[in-house]
Amino acid sequence: MHADYFLEASKTLTRLADDVPANLFELRDAILETWEMSGKVISFGNGGSATDSLHFTTELVAKFNVEPIQRPAISLAASPSTLTAVSNDWSFEEVFSRQIKALGEPGDVFLGISTSGSSPNVIRGLTAALEIDGRVFGLTDSEGGKMRELDVELINVPATRTAHVQEAHIACLHWVCDQIDRELNS
Repeated sequence: MHADYFLEASKTLTRLADDVPANLFELRDAILETWEMSGKVISFGNGGSATDSLHFTTELVAKFNVEPIQRPAISLAASPSTLTAVSNDWSFEEVFSRQIKALGEPGDVFLGISTSGSSPNVIRGLTAALEIDGRVFGLTDSEGGKMRELDVELINVPATRTAHVQEAHIACLHWVCDQIDRELNS
């Protein structure tokens, strides 16, 4: 009974390993391509997804395994002053879209992370990113929520329970970093 949580988490990761989402490969390739063209990675999310966004960009800017990756990547969750200013002066639903309009450039890769796929500010951020000529990805649960309605490259993980979705998300982001690390340091 005490091991049930770990067994379910393990099953989620096993399902992910058995059927790696195709758009995860696309995300890896898009990141490598944008760096070749002097572009950057912009990621964003709320709560645990904000933390995943920060973690992911740190791996890309700093180091994942042995050698530094040191490429341009930013998390839109990184600036409390920007988040609170936009929330105060406009609305929390605009915290990512306004930053994307200010920082996003054609050729950039955008990654919106939401365990439900329906966070209003992530949806608005993805919508703003779609207006820029870049690659736009959404990382979410098995159902996709409102992200399904957008023309984004959706990465669905095989879970709906928030904790297991988040565990699968960080595993996917680590996989991308591992793949990039291998490519850049081979």
